[in-house]
Amino acid sequence: MSANPNTNCLAGMQCPKCQSYGPFHVTVTSVVNMADDGSEWVSGYGEEWGDDSPAWCPSPCNFEGPVRDFKETA
Repeated sequence: MSANPNTNCLAGMQCPKCQSYGPFHVTVTSVVNMADDGSEWVSGYGEEWGDDSPAWCPSPCNFEGPVRDFKETA
């Protein structure tokens, strides 16, 4: 077994179904200024996500689950 190459945003993450190291799709929360004619991202607020955020492996297996399911266990 090789070491997980993810050491930054996806540190320790791997698809539990196909063993892919990503990239993965993760649902994040952002802050936008919402107006009737559209929205604009508000500078100074980052995206937030955590263990409960929905995630999926876009290929090849399309596994879906919370981020916690993608985290390697010791």
